[in-house]
Amino acid sequence: MIYDIEVGNGPGKMAFNFDGGLYSIGIIPDGIAQGDIAAWYNALSASVAKDYGAPQEKDAACKGLPEPCVRNLWQIKPDTHALVVRAGEQGKERVWLTYTASDMRNPTIRQEAYAAALATVQKHKLVRSAAWNSKGFVPSLLVGVTGQGKKPGAYNGLAQGFCGTLAANGIGGAVVRVLDEDQPTGTWVELGKAECPELPPAGAASATTERLMDIATVAGKDTGAVSKMLGKPTDTEKSKYGQRAYYKLKDGTEVEIVYISGKADWITIHPGSPVPFGPACGQAIGITVPPMFASSSVVRWDGWKTAEAHAAGPHVDYWYIKVKTQ
Repeated sequence: MIYDIEVGNGPGKMAFNFDGGLYSIGIIPDGIAQGDIAAWYNALSASVAKDYGAPQEKDAACKGLPEPCVRNLWQIKPDTHALVVRAGEQGKERVWLTYTASDMRNPTIRQEAYAAALATVQKHKLVRSAAWNSKGFVPSLLVGVTGQGKKPGAYNGLAQGFCGTLAANGIGGAVVRVLDEDQPTGTWVELGKAECPELPPAGAASATTERLMDIATVAGKDTGAVSKMLGKPTDTEKSKYGQRAYYKLKDGTEVEIVYISGKADWITIHPGSPVPFGPACGQAIGITVPPMFASSSVVRWDGWKTAEAHAAGPHVDYWYIKVKTQ
């Protein structure tokens, strides 16, 4: 199914080519004069209506999106729908269409995975907008950020980190583009780009490993509570910031903890056996959320003052967690 939409005149004219078979597409209508936003919303809705008739919900209220917001919804099948949305205050409005379908071209890609990955990316503190886009058979994740004068390439690492987010949700082979939303309408400045690697086929060896420990059971705990989880320390010493204690687990994993104000705050973990390095390596210490940054040498997670893994070749060298004190 292809939709070709033209809205506006002259510089504001824009064509949209939508292929709904891959999962979903979001549109940030750069190149369209702000006064044409309503026309874009109506034209896009009319094109979908040609295929599916009147929407079941027309100009309905939105939930969880920038206000003011309206949407048109078509329930095509129990597991298939089309949604056209117009949201945002004047001067910052956006229009997009999402089409979810059960007959996706790539049956190994799950709709839920795409939605979950997008939701995680949208929570990142630098992200202003995010949407899936497709050209041909390659899904692209378009991420809008506040550029703040950054130059092209400045956010390649951020884009690579989002590849880690996608991989943690079972998505490989996508392209991530980080775009500067501070630019004038119609101008695209790419601040970062990453071509995410394909994931191993189902049933192939996974980059995950058995859990060595659960960081949440010791982070912020006192010495007594930590000893119940890790055993008694093999050694202790005073440091500038507080007591430093060393633990060794049964599998050889070594844990070093600096207690600040009596609580486990700075935690370093050296695995006792090889743990494959990659976006999923946090699972070995109980970090199950997708990373917010990933490269060939470091992986970082949100939710802590500091939470990162460092590589030694193809394996994890150590994890470093700062719970409260930076």
